[in-house]
Amino acid sequence: MINGIGDYMRMNKKLIISLVLCIGVLFMAVGYSFLMTELKINGSASISSTWDIRVTGISETSRTGSAYNIEEPRYTANTAKFNVALVNPGDSISFKVTIENKGTLTAILNSMDITTSGTSAIIYEVTGLVDGDTLAAGEVKTLYVTATYDSNQIADPYDRVKRLTVGLDWVQYTNQEITK
Repeated sequence: MINGIGDYMRMNKKLIISLVLCIGVLFMAVGYSFLMTELKINGSASISSTWDIRVTGISETSRTGSAYNIEEPRYTANTAKFNVALVNPGDSISFKVTIENKGTLTAILNSMDITTSGTSAIIYEVTGLVDGDTLAAGEVKTLYVTATYDSNQIADPYDRVKRLTVGLDWVQYTNQEITK
């Protein structure tokens, strides 16, 4: 039992001191655990990608008149080569060139280098791809090549043969414009 105001005050002081000490211990415990916490990040990452864009095939799609191959079309990873003969006006021969991205990186066609040699009586047309086209991983694109006898050719040319080489320069797609 409390004997007066003096005892009541002493008990209140003890209670207040006890509360202050408990709060102090609590803050010290939280501060200690905060300062002693160690953040460790362990791990590893392995990122791998492959670059494998290539011509994978050439097939003849049509032939009109006396057109024929001097030699079968050939290809390497980044070129397609043709050597045809067209004998008469109206002759033509067409091909389909398959290009595959067997890698894991998206590619963009930086440039297509088209070179020819031979008679002016044969005109090659290359369609299906243009600079800036993309080729995603696993995607297949088709390039079309057609050789036609020039209908404006007046004289019968002695040499009715023409070669064509299509070189494809692919670069890694970075979502930026190609600068030439």
